[in-house]
Amino acid sequence: MFTFSKKKKVAKGIREVTKDIVTDEDSGVECNEICTTEEGAAWLYTEVMIQKMNALAFVVWSKWGENYDWADGDFMTENLVQGIYQNHDQPNISTTLMDGFMRLQRIEGKGPQRLQQVYESSANLVLKRDPNVRKQEIINYLDNKVEQFIKGLGNYFD
Repeated sequence: MFTFSKKKKVAKGIREVTKDIVTDEDSGVECNEICTTEEGAAWLYTEVMIQKMNALAFVVWSKWGENYDWADGDFMTENLVQGIYQNHDQPNISTTLMDGFMRLQRIEGKGPQRLQQVYESSANLVLKRDPNVRKQEIINYLDNKVEQFIKGLGNYFD
């Protein structure tokens, strides 16, 4: 019984975090300030959401994945998608975000080297839409956003 209630609490937390990810207007404003094209800014904003979802998955799997069978990829995906659908008015955003999430999940490796590849994956996609932004600026921005995001996750799962 305790495990079931923990599962429900974690699922609810994932959905609430996802709601906040897809409704974070501050990141949208920041992306417009960083990029020189509207398309680049939109893509960077999307990649910020994807990076946060990836970080959320890492935290959930690190905290519960080792001890609970239910904390697996299907559980994570199901609750991410529910959180997106419940809280976003653009019907295609779920597919875009989940495709990006899966792209990052397929990157192999561990530690700082993998994290660098994850950020570079996003930065390279933004650069295709806005070649005037420096790649390192995008990577630094993503790293900062993810770090801030992870620091605030405790509020959702306490």
